[in-house]
Amino acid sequence: MFKKIISIASNLIRVCFKDKLFILWLFVMPIIWTTLIGAVSSFGSSSSSKIPIAIINSDKGIYGNIYEDIMKNEKDLDIVSYFEEEFEDVVNMVKETKIASMIYIPENFSDSIINNSDVNITIYKSSSNNSFYIEELVKKITNQIDISSLTGNFVLKNIEKSVILNDLNKKKYFENSFNEALKELTSNNKVSVEYEILSVQKENLILPTGFNATSPGFGVTFVMMGAFFSAVVLAEEREMNILSRLLTTPITKIVLLSGKLLGVFCVTIIQFLFIIFFGQFILGVNWGNSPLSVLLIAISFTLSAVGLGTILSSVIKTSAQASALTILISIVTSMIGGAWWPIEIMPKYLQTIGKFTPQYWAINGFNKIILRGFGLKEIMPNFSILIIYAIVSLITASLLFRYE
Repeated sequence: MFKKIISIASNLIRVCFKDKLFILWLFVMPIIWTTLIGAVSSFGSSSSSKIPIAIINSDKGIYGNIYEDIMKNEKDLDIVSYFEEEFEDVVNMVKETKIASMIYIPENFSDSIINNSDVNITIYKSSSNNSFYIEELVKKITNQIDISSLTGNFVLKNIEKSVILNDLNKKKYFENSFNEALKELTSNNKVSVEYEILSVQKENLILPTGFNATSPGFGVTFVMMGAFFSAVVLAEEREMNILSRLLTTPITKIVLLSGKLLGVFCVTIIQFLFIIFFGQFILGVNWGNSPLSVLLIAISFTLSAVGLGTILSSVIKTSAQASALTILISIVTSMIGGAWWPIEIMPKYLQTIGKFTPQYWAINGFNKIILRGFGLKEIMPNFSILIIYAIVSLITASLLFRYE
């Protein structure tokens, strides 16, 4: 049975990829729309795909500055420095999710490094942010600082066994050893990371612009369109009695429909991944640091689109009708769902309607990943709703699908 399903799916994929017009809509048009509209909307925009992080350096010595400089060299972070007096303001920014996290370097940081004593780097983040990317990054940097500190003190103690050093020479030897070892990593942590979770007071509105908006937006639009165009193929096969003739062979209806659905899914998920990779590697969109999160949203949305496309192929009578409705429905629902522009700028009643579309939940999930650096836990509500949407639409499609 499974061999037959795979065979039917493979045949549909071959049919789709032989159609030059289909290839045009599948790969070329998404690139054109994403690039042109994204470039136009980027003008005058100061938005960044980097994760916004605040840092307060209360340390009076050089090692707090070194720590801060290392953080600023991380390509995925947008580090903004604040003064000690702005502590409460920055805490409120974290609570309001205006920034992803705040890193606090204490006043005794450099002294603790030199004296080989314990010290805490504190990360403040909101209770709605469960991504551990920042924490892992801070751990990596603390490891660098820690091994450098241990090396500096080790070298200094060995030199003092044979030479009497004044304070100036001690500082010189320690700093030289510290700087030499700074590139190393270790798991022997003298500098620990302490977390403080801050409750969210209100949600700050962060709107996508440029390629951060068009890459997921037109990706979702054209994947929906691709799934619907595949539905046109099913309508054509029904018109030409191909489906009914296939049923005269040793193939059951469930095997035939499963093979067709698998074929449509494979075509559209290839399209989706192509658009995502194009955005990541060509347009420079930061699709986050959780590929699994992106993949789950992409798969669940694609399944939803396949289900809806199959329902469309079931209720229309001719392939001509399917072609017209494909463009109309996919574009209108994508607009309402926030794929073409932020749903937040639309009237409230349209925002309410938009939340009933799978495009809304896909775009909302991608925005969490791209704009806020969120991870798997934060996108699970989006994934769950899209999976429910997919299950309902696929079951409905299987019940309504007509073979003649």
